[in-house]
Amino acid sequence: MPMAFAVVFSRVSYRVLALALLLITLPIYLMILPSSFTGGAIGLVALPFLTLRLVLFAVAMSVLLALIVPTAIYAIRHGGRIRASSATGGVLMAVLTPLLCCSPAIPIAISAIAAVIPAAGHFGLPLQVFIATHESLLYSVSIGLLLLGLYGNARRVLVCSAPAGTK
Repeated sequence: MPMAFAVVFSRVSYRVLALALLLITLPIYLMILPSSFTGGAIGLVALPFLTLRLVLFAVAMSVLLALIVPTAIYAIRHGGRIRASSATGGVLMAVLTPLLCCSPAIPIAISAIAAVIPAAGHFGLPLQVFIATHESLLYSVSIGLLLLGLYGNARRVLVCSAPAGTK
């Protein structure tokens, strides 16, 4: 990955993009991750509930996302194919985990399913309890998916920037 970063971030535009993404995503993550303590509310109201653990998760996810996007753009611009599933999965898990824990999203979805399949109605609360109980694990999986996406993008960057006879 260091070689891929050297290739991508040798250009000022990619460094600026990464910094801009970091400055945008870090405050967003800092307001989203503690939402399980605010009943699903996102915004400045969540900041007093930040813990060191949540700050570290927010920083890790923001840094990884700020690295993923420029490497993906570089690879796409230079002929590489990008599969966004790992990076997208990490971002979605990082955003959805705190929202599903304490928001009405799961009970509403389960109620809609239960209208068609009545036996499904009893899954809503256990699912929210599972998410709330295993939030750190889910954030760790998100970071793992982001790392996987970044690794894949870095490999594509190196393939794109390799001399013509070595691809």
